[in-house]
Order: sequence, then C-alpha cells, then structure tokens
Amino acid sequence: MARRTAYVSFFGPPRSRSRDFAGFESKVGPARFAFPLLAVALIAVSVWWFAFREADEDVGGVLTLEDATIPTLLLPTGAATDDPSLLLSGVSIDCATDVIDWTTLQGGMTRQGCVQARTITNPKIVWQAQPGIGGWLNSPIIVNGTVYVGSAGVAQGQPDRRDGVWAFDLYTGDKEWFFGTTLDVNGIAFGNGIIVATGDEGRVWGIDARSGDLVWKEDLGVATYGYPLVVDDLVVIGDGNGFATAYDIRNGTRRWQKQADGSIRGGASSDGERIVFAGENREVVAVDLSGEELWRVKVVGPDTAGALARIWAAPTFVGDFVVITMLREDTFIDPAITALNKSDGSIAWQAADAAGIKHDWGSIRSSVAVVGDLLVFGEPYSDRLVAVDVLTGETMWDVATGAYCYPQWPSPAVVSGQVILPRHDGGLYAVSVETETPVWEIYLGDHDSSGAFPAGSDVDGYCDWGPEDGYSILASPAVAPNGYIVVGTLEGWLFAVGDKSWG
Repeated sequence: MARRTAYVSFFGPPRSRSRDFAGFESKVGPARFAFPLLAVALIAVSVWWFAFREADEDVGGVLTLEDATIPTLLLPTGAATDDPSLLLSGVSIDCATDVIDWTTLQGGMTRQGCVQARTITNPKIVWQAQPGIGGWLNSPIIVNGTVYVGSAGVAQGQPDRRDGVWAFDLYTGDKEWFFGTTLDVNGIAFGNGIIVATGDEGRVWGIDARSGDLVWKEDLGVATYGYPLVVDDLVVIGDGNGFATAYDIRNGTRRWQKQADGSIRGGASSDGERIVFAGENREVVAVDLSGEELWRVKVVGPDTAGALARIWAAPTFVGDFVVITMLREDTFIDPAITALNKSDGSIAWQAADAAGIKHDWGSIRSSVAVVGDLLVFGEPYSDRLVAVDVLTGETMWDVATGAYCYPQWPSPAVVSGQVILPRHDGGLYAVSVETETPVWEIYLGDHDSSGAFPAGSDVDGYCDWGPEDGYSILASPAVAPNGYIVVGTLEGWLFAVGDKSWG
C-alpha cells in the first residue's frame, strides 16, 4: 500500500494551509483606488532611491538570512524563485570515482558507494531468490552479469545446507553455482577472476568466478568478519584478532601482515596508494601497498573516550580524508563520524549537527556513501537519511525514510543522485540529492508481499528494535550497470529491484 510521510516542524504539528485572512475581503471595487495607490508607490520609491539608498549600501544593502527576523529553521529547504531550474544550481550529483562493476562493499576500494546508472522512478521486484539469511556482512556484489552473495544459511551461527557463496544470473535470478561451506560466509569481493570469501570458520577462500570451483584457501584459525579489499593483485583480509593479511589474489600466497588493536570488523579500504584498516578498539592503521606502516592513530574525542566506543565499519576514502564511523556507549549531540587526514592520520574534523536535526545521535555501524560534496548515511534512533558536508562535517539536511527504528545496519548506495537506503523496517528507499525529497520506496521484508508495505507500518512504534511484521534488511545494496538494485534480507531472500517501465 502507499505510505505517506508527514512533515513535523521543530516547533509543533504542521500548520493548516488554509488562508489566515480568508474572511477579510474588500467590498470596494479594486479599480477605484488603483491609480492613487500607484502614484503614492512611485513617489515612495523615488524618495528612497535618492535619499536613503547610499545609507543602505553602507550597512550592506542586501538583507541576508542572518539579518532576517524569520528563524532559518522555518524557511523552506530550497529558496523560492521564479525560475525552477535555479533551485538545483550548485547541487552536485557527481561520483568522485568511477564504478562499473560492483566488486565489493559499496562498489570499490574507496568504499564511496556512488555510481552513474539509470535511475528508478516506479520500482518493482524483477526477481527474487532464496540463498539464505542476509546478515550485516552478506552484501551482494555484481560482476559481468552475475550476482554473487555470501550466505548466513538457514540459521545464523549454525552449520546448515545454505551456508556458502551463491551466484545468480543478474537478469533472471537463475542460480549459476553454489560453493558450500561449513559455517556462515561473511564478506566477499571480486578481483582477477576470483571471488574471495571470508567466514566464521576462520578460512579465506579463493573461488573461480565462472565455475564456482575452489582455486585456493587459507586457514587463519580465527573468524574473519569484514569485507575483503582488492587492490591490483592483492586482497587484504581483516580477522578477529586484529590482523590485516594481504594475499596474492591469484594463488593465495601471503604477502604481508599487520595488526591493529581489536577485531577488524568492517574491512580495509584504499585510494590505490595506501591501505587503511581500523581495529575495533578505535585504532586506525595506514600502510602502503607493500605493507610498510605509514601511520597509526587512536581515534579519541570528547564523545569517544569511553571504554565502549568501537569502530565496526570500513573506512571511506574521499579527497584528502579517511572517514571513520563509530559505535558509542550512549547517544550524543553530534553524529558519530570523524574525518582523518589521510597523509598522517590527524583529525581533520568531527561531525557537528549544524542543522539542528536531532539531539540523540546514535551508534553508526555502517560506512558513509559519497555524492558530490556530501556524505550520506542512515542514522539509527530515527527514520532519517542524513547528509553531511564532506569538507566540514556539518550536517546539511535530512529526509524521513519509513518507520522510526532504533537499529540501522546497511550502508547506502548512490545512483546518479538517488540515495538508495535499506532500513530496519524492511523497506528500500530512494531519496533525491538534488531536491532533498523521497523519490520511491518498496517493501522487501516479506517475499510474498510483492513490494507492498504491511498494514500499520506507518504507525508510531511499528519498528523500534524490529518490525512488527516481516523481516529487517541488514545488508548493504549492490547496483548493476543496468540500474538493477540487489539486496538480501534476514528472511533469507535476495531481491533484484528495477523499474516498471524497463520491461
């Protein structure tokens, strides 16, 4: 069913759109005083022009928002203009890096999650398949017309028949092959014709992407949680003991190994020259491609000094920064995002809620995405997609997406200016960066729903820690070159979403 999102003011319920002065109407014909009023207006303008205009120029001349008496929070997001095309001027929807195939979490090694492809207007489920539970680390990848996804099986943490790596045809959803494992598979990535998979068994598998045959494997002896990072012929794996190990992706030969403080849960990232990974205990390490250490810092700030502050997500490279998100032991007045200078690891900025969006910013378990001059992410303890200025860390705007939920696990993707955000209520949402408004939504929390949201999903309290009906989405989406969006759910189903007009 269609869902509506009500706008709620910072100062109270929405005001009526009826005319406040509808009863105050003149009973005198409008033409009777038209000429005298026009004459008075012309005289007044002439007096101001010659007598007072220079004085106005001395104090600035033009009235700015800072000078106005109208609170800026009450002003519309886009200023009124006679030319609608000017509303979008200066809004960039560019991607800083080109992504063709979605080879890893958020598309590529920088983890920016931005791609140029055709956008959806009227969503529909193109196909659905049942590889098994899609947990937080079971985000799909898409390469050469095939969708690959790791599975947490029938029951998370237990050995069962669906644990492993699955390959499906992008266009039909038909299974191409299945590589079985003993326990849950976590993150996967592609490079040099190889699918690299990690898992709860503590093994790393190199699998032929075409046939599904095992090419090589390594046993680390400890669970591997994060997403593999592929840089040229290297693949870097983070494990539960905090080691980042680099292998030759073609044959599994170990190249180097470095350790951070705490488990590496999100995986490493790279700008092609340096590799950065984060230990759970807030230690961030940068190395060059040969494994030589460049810098090592402990991220500590006024809201991260507590013993329970943790890093779970993969870093994001953007410009001169490495962006880190964090779990914290409480809620705080600013978002849990820090930008480090990639040259030396020093803090460039820590996010600040300049827009006054909320007062209880929660833990962020996902990586941000990058579009134009903005970082975008799904905020927990809310129903919000939030945009942050990439240079300053200041919040810019937010948009309501679905039900209010406490958890938010998936990272967003950006498709030609549409931010694609799966949420804990089981919905997949699209928001326009240019207009800062919702574009479309579709429900994936029940494979029998055909995309329709369940009754009552727009009622307060529907989601909280989990939806009252259906299943949540914890995995991040992948985007195909043809515009299909692919994501899995906790129900165990994988969905490909396209547009009804695409045939």
